[in-house]
Amino acid sequence: MDDIDFALLGLFAADDVNKRTELVLGQKKLIHYCSADTALKIIKNREIWLRNVRVMNDYMEVNHGFNLIRKSLQPPVDTAIETGMNEVKKALDVIHPGIADEAFSRFQIWSPYIQYETYVTCLSEHLDDENEDGRLSMWRNYSSGQAGVGIVINTSMFARTDDALGVYSSPVTYLSDPALEYSLMQVAQRIRDRAGFLSTVPRETLIGHFFLLLRTISHGSKHPGFKEEREWRIFHTYGMDELKILKVTSESLGGIPQRILKLPLDGTIEGLSVADLVDKILIGPSQYQGVIGTALADELDRAGKKDAYKNIKYSPIPLRT
Repeated sequence: MDDIDFALLGLFAADDVNKRTELVLGQKKLIHYCSADTALKIIKNREIWLRNVRVMNDYMEVNHGFNLIRKSLQPPVDTAIETGMNEVKKALDVIHPGIADEAFSRFQIWSPYIQYETYVTCLSEHLDDENEDGRLSMWRNYSSGQAGVGIVINTSMFARTDDALGVYSSPVTYLSDPALEYSLMQVAQRIRDRAGFLSTVPRETLIGHFFLLLRTISHGSKHPGFKEEREWRIFHTYGMDELKILKVTSESLGGIPQRILKLPLDGTIEGLSVADLVDKILIGPSQYQGVIGTALADELDRAGKKDAYKNIKYSPIPLRT
């Protein structure tokens, strides 16, 4: 990624840039809540699975972003979102006439892929006051009715600026219609403020960044009612993004055969290994905490994690029976 791309991200995706900077420079952690069985497979097989959004338990929430975009493309008109999007369009058209319509046309062509062929893994910001207990709502929602585990992740990999992995990451936004309108108005103002610079940027590059803005809204937005999840997503759109190191396979989960994209954690890419990524593992409320912790520590040790047994922690939240 060159200096121009960095500058354009600051214009079109300022919130993403700010949150990523805060995450990485602040040395904050992310956590992947899952069942103990899933945690064992991640560590033992040295891989993370990305699943199609259509089979996820929050599929309708994934559609929230698409519904926001539709409000700016289809009747009824004069919605808050359309007002904000029109401001962005007008600001861009001053620089390159017709550029926004061209980006919208491309988005409509690719939208079936983005909506139906996007594969994701979900993480959550791990707050300091959750370091011992974890987050009760996440234990309930994302452990599949089984013993829950939280894999706490080091975030240095989120500073990567290349696309060598075939996957991308972004924080989820939880915006109401008025909040999204305001965000788009801010984008439009930044474009107007940097019009001189943007006039020197190739038309195709600007189209790409506006397309990225539409894509981010479409699959990186959730209803504000879910904001306590503080979610980040690792994602890939099959058929649109290059696979790079991703492996494509089929698995049957819950009796549903499905395509799975597997991201290797075997150290093939520097820093992308279980030993490097896993900070610690938090074992959720369960009558089998000790048994689960021992098994996961054994696998962490085999994966080369130094002092693996010291990196297993147990949530003291009482088990409700």
